[in-house]
Amino acid sequence: MERLTEAVGGVALGAGADLVGFAPISRFDNAPPRLHPRTIFPSVRTVVAIAVRQPRGALKAVEEGTYRQAYDRGPGVISGTYQALREGGLK
Repeated sequence: MERLTEAVGGVALGAGADLVGFAPISRFDNAPPRLHPRTIFPSVRTVVAIAVRQPRGALKAVEEGTYRQAYDRGPGVISGTYQALREGGLK
């Protein structure tokens, strides 16, 4: 399992993530049902958290409505991670 964690973390970092973390599903035992990961994925055992830095300038541009694309880095990182894992045979 440790090799899988390292592989997923490496793929996410390679796709542009700034941080990657893993939490057992038990971490969410006290979460309200609408926020619990099992609401979406009933058989989940581990949650992967991916963090993407958003520079203040990008947020300011979004607030001012001048450059929305500056805020679109996160979905690209998630999508890139997913694609790389699928191409590597992980589902």
